[in-house]
Amino acid sequence: MAGVLLPILKWFIGGSGTKGPRILNFLVRSPWSTIDIVSQIKQPILFISGLQDEMVPPFHMQMLYAKAAAHNNRCQFVEFPTGMHMDTWLAGGDNYWRTIQRFLEQHVPEKKDDHSLNSAKDLPAR
Repeated sequence: MAGVLLPILKWFIGGSGTKGPRILNFLVRSPWSTIDIVSQIKQPILFISGLQDEMVPPFHMQMLYAKAAAHNNRCQFVEFPTGMHMDTWLAGGDNYWRTIQRFLEQHVPEKKDDHSLNSAKDLPAR
């Protein structure tokens, strides 16, 4: 992202697909090379992209999704045409929240209340 926000830094940071000298890499404690590891994730992933994002270019999210989906069939990509970096949830309105809800309903198992099942067994016999 530093290379996106300050393009001159691309030559000093390095990373996937760059041939820069990578001078600053030794200063970065957490390089967050997401593009290099996203294909290793086996859990479901919901990619939500505001297409008007002024900080993270939407094509970054599309690249991450493409790389993840090539190795994980439980990925979903949802675009919000008017969403910016900090307001996609607002611009997306109810559809934004329904998207998250459907994703969770599909991929997160419902927790059963074992306490209520055990309480009947724990009652003393009459």
